[in-house]
Amino acid sequence: MCYEPCDHGAAGVGPVCWGHCPAGTTACGDFLCLDSNDECTASIIADTEHIGELVLDIATDPFSTKPAIDIATIVADYGYSDCSSW
Repeated sequence: MCYEPCDHGAAGVGPVCWGHCPAGTTACGDFLCLDSNDECTASIIADTEHIGELVLDIATDPFSTKPAIDIATIVADYGYSDCSSW
């Protein structure tokens, strides 16, 4: 299979172009660029806690509104702004 070349010097892996973090930021996993390793760690811990709460709430009472609130919290966890340049 052939894929279009990536822009901005990003590395192409199959159909996905992986960019590089802007100067002054740190790679957090494979898809986030955050200000520090501490921010990355805090983000991962919060995400894990929120996903655990969702699983527990679904197992405890799947018909309550709590799972929907948990899902909204998880979505908000990934509300990072776009990089102005990469």
